[in-house]
Amino acid sequence: MNLRGYQKEDLIKCQRDIMTGKKRNLVVWATGLGKTVLMAHIVGKMREKRAIIIVNREELVWQTVDKVKASYPDISVSVEKAQHRSDPSSEVVVASIQTIGSVKKDDNGDPIFSERLKTLDPNTFDIVLIDECHRSSADSYRNVFKYFQVYHSDKRYNNPDRALFGLTATPNRSDNKGLSEFFDNITATRDIRWGIQHGWLTDIEAYRVETTVDISAVKITAGDFNHKELEKKINTPARNELVVKKYLEITGGKKALFFTLDIQHAEDLAAELVKQGVKAMAVSSRTPADLRKNIFAMHKSGQLIALTGANVFLEGYDDPTIEVGCMVRPFRSGLIYRQAVGRVIRPFPAPEALAAMREKGEEPAWIKPCAIIIDFVDVSSRHTLLTVPSLFGLSHKLDAKGNRIEAMTKEMEGMFNDLPEKIKKKTKLEEVDDPSVLKGIIEKIDLISVPETPDEVIRISGMSWLKKGESYILNLPNRTSSIKKNINGHYEIRSSKDGISSFIGVSDTLENAIRRVEAKLSSEDRNVANREAGWRSNPISDKQVDLLAKIDRSGIAKMDGNIHTYKTMLRSAMSAGQAQALISSLLSRRL
Repeated sequence: MNLRGYQKEDLIKCQRDIMTGKKRNLVVWATGLGKTVLMAHIVGKMREKRAIIIVNREELVWQTVDKVKASYPDISVSVEKAQHRSDPSSEVVVASIQTIGSVKKDDNGDPIFSERLKTLDPNTFDIVLIDECHRSSADSYRNVFKYFQVYHSDKRYNNPDRALFGLTATPNRSDNKGLSEFFDNITATRDIRWGIQHGWLTDIEAYRVETTVDISAVKITAGDFNHKELEKKINTPARNELVVKKYLEITGGKKALFFTLDIQHAEDLAAELVKQGVKAMAVSSRTPADLRKNIFAMHKSGQLIALTGANVFLEGYDDPTIEVGCMVRPFRSGLIYRQAVGRVIRPFPAPEALAAMREKGEEPAWIKPCAIIIDFVDVSSRHTLLTVPSLFGLSHKLDAKGNRIEAMTKEMEGMFNDLPEKIKKKTKLEEVDDPSVLKGIIEKIDLISVPETPDEVIRISGMSWLKKGESYILNLPNRTSSIKKNINGHYEIRSSKDGISSFIGVSDTLENAIRRVEAKLSSEDRNVANREAGWRSNPISDKQVDLLAKIDRSGIAKMDGNIHTYKTMLRSAMSAGQAQALISSLLSRRL
């Protein structure tokens, strides 16, 4: 099996790291980039003795065997799983963690290795590979590491002559336990976006469907939603009916996977799909292995259009003709969400196959245009939920409205980079819920001019005087002072409080008029009015935003009457001091 360019590049990195003494290596590749192919070539090119590949699911055992044999037909491969016993003379062993793993410990906390594991002589192996190694924190994996003496964190179980490679789509777990206990070097990292940008994965049409179900009160247990509480909320006839209706409305009934919360949810949703005319079945851990295999085959052939399941598709089911992923359950775990998305974003035909056909002047009967991901988002005031945009560094609340997410991300990043530096420093791209807001800020930010203290006042005062027309204004919490030149060339001073204007007096120069006003300022007034006061650099307050939204009719008009865009612009562009200056200027009309 030929390697793609990036696979060759990263295989060379793996070889280089081993040669330079880095023996506990992590490879982070997005689902669909070919982790199993890379493992096959690692054992084919880097093994001097024997190699063992440890996987989590039955389907992965046989897929891995097939990939190794396809890449290196002359290498002998055997399986250690259930009734299958590995051959001591085979060069590569593919083992199921359920078969060889053990979680037993003695009174000292040291591992008790299973009898099945002890049939594999660790001294005959020099390379250990762990597929989906984000699971490594489980004792079953930890004990296997110790048995093969590739356990990084304990010298008693760490033989520097043996190499360990862990492969995963993400190095982060939902319980926040990192992998530094097992690996001390990241050899290569390629995420979903990299795969899309380079044509190895399909772009994503992202849709957001908001339900009326409120999950704010659902508790968090072990880093994820409490399943019993969540199941009561989201597995309802009304919500399942909405899910199927929207799936049909958006996709027209294309081949799909529905990622549910649990087995009951999968079965109930499958029943609703069938009820609405979609050929569908649920798959779960209760499904016998032979039946599961047949169901997957029916789905691949098109006899079934939709499959529903909880975690059963996350590892080991690869069908690039699947076009739709329906995220029917809310996700808090980036790991699980990425795996779910990864089931749908493989291209069809594969890029190499498509290129080969076109070299011959042929075209396939069908090319998968993109992946469609539908996030069904419940109401939540407490929980941050993952959606497709959040995988690309955008707001999880962003509604892509069926746009291609990579193109949308590039556009938003471009708009963000075009923002003035002072605004960019106060704006986080992942907090922008609507791309039109960025566009509006760029196009219209200069239309909302913030009044500044005029130069002639700056020379004589440190207070935040503003000029409005022919008047100089100083706005204070309990009153507003104004100075205006009269027809005789003198400066009249007035004070306004509670809508009532009072004449204070006349000065012969602007400087004297300002000094007369400031002489009566209290220490509190001076702290508020000082142009250098610390509070002026604070973010604009919600109270200021709401007040400006009420009194700045001109500003809102320049945002095409969209108060939401206007408020977003204020929060992005203005400090508390600038907002107060604008408020003072607008309220001065009433003097």
